Amino acid sequence: MEQLAHTTGRDRVRQNLRAAILSGELRAGQKLLPTEAISKRYGVSPRTAHEALRDLVNEKLIVREKGRGTFVGNLPTDNQEATEVVAIMLPPSGHVWSEMVANLAGDLQTAGYRTELISPQAEPNGETPDCTRLESTLALAPKAIICRQLWAAKWLSSACPGANIICVRSVEDRSFTGSIVAPDTYAAAYTGTHHLAQRGARRIGLCTNMYISTQPWILEETDLALAGFRQALAEAGAEEGPLLFASELDSEGTTIDSALRNLELPDAFHCTTDFRASQLVDALRGMGKSVPGDVAIVGTHNTPWAHAYQLTSVESHWERVARECIQIICQGPERPTNIRRHSYVQPDIVIRRSCHLHESQTPESR
Repeated sequence: MEQLAHTTGRDRVRQNLRAAILSGELRAGQKLLPTEAISKRYGVSPRTAHEALRDLVNEKLIVREKGRGTFVGNLPTDNQEATEVVAIMLPPSGHVWSEMVANLAGDLQTAGYRTELISPQAEPNGETPDCTRLESTLALAPKAIICRQLWAAKWLSSACPGANIICVRSVEDRSFTGSIVAPDTYAAAYTGTHHLAQRGARRIGLCTNMYISTQPWILEETDLALAGFRQALAEAGAEEGPLLFASELDSEGTTIDSALRNLELPDAFHCTTDFRASQLVDALRGMGKSVPGDVAIVGTHNTPWAHAYQLTSVESHWERVARECIQIICQGPERPTNIRRHSYVQPDIVIRRSCHLHESQTPESR
C-alpha cells in the first residue's frame, strides 16, 4: 500500500513552474519570485518551495545567482530556431493539467517545435465564441493546436483549417473532424465500479463533475461515465445508488455534505475525479461515517488527492495521452488537414485502503 505523500505541495510547485518554463510562459533569463512569495502563492511552506526550486535547479531549468536571485535557465538550443509552432490551450495549473503541459512542451521542443501556451481564459465557449485573444497565436499559423474543450476544437478547426486540432477531452461527436486523444472515461467508470462490486458493494452511487449533454449527437464525459458505470452494475447484478452531479450542486450553492444528508447512503461511490472523492470522504466523516467501513470510495486520475486521502483510484495515464498527441503531430504531413484520429487511453486501477469493505459487507458473509 502506498503511504501518504509528504511532497504534494513540493510536486505542485515544481510541476506548475516547470510547465510555465517549458511552455514559454516564463522566458529564459526571467527572474522568479522570491522563495517566500512562491510559498505564499502556492500555499506551501518556504521550506517546501525551496525544495521544489532545488529540484528545478537539478533539472537545469532554473539557475541561482548569489546576491541576485533565481532565474529561468536556457533551454536546449536545438529548438530555438524552430519555425513550426504548436499551440497548447490547457490550464498551466492543477496536477493533471500542469503535468500534461510540462510533458507536451518538453517533448515538443525536443522534437524541434516551438510551443505557445494559450490561457484557457481565451478559449472559445459556445457556438459563436469571441476568440479575439487568440489572434496573435493564429497569426503564427500553428501546425497543431491542443485544447481541452470541444467547442474550442470545433471553432479552431474552422478558424485555422491548416492546423491539426487535437481535443484531449473524452467526448464523442460525429461532427468533429479533428482528433480526440483522451483517457477513456467509459472504461474508467466501468473499472472503478466493477472493482467496487468485486469487493462486495451491492448498491453503488456515482459522483461526477460534469453535466449530461443536451445535444443528441454528442456524448459528453458524464454520458460516457454513466454508460460505463451502468454497464458494470448490470454485469455484477448490483443496484444503482444515488447520482451526484457535483457541478450542478456547485451552481445551486448546495454542498456535497448537505446532499448526502438527504440520501440513503449506498455501500460505495465511484467518483470521476479524486478531488470529488476527497470531498465525499470529508463529508462522510463529518456525518460520523467511516471510509471504507460504512461507504467505500474509488476516485479517478490517481492525483495527489488520491495519495493524501489513501483513495483507490483509476489511473488515467495522461502521460500516454501526451505521447499520442506528439505522435500525431510528428507523424502528420506538413499541413495535416487530413488527420482524424479518435483514440481513448485505457485505464488501470491503483488500490489503496478507501475501498476495503468490512467483513460484514463481503459477498461471502451476505
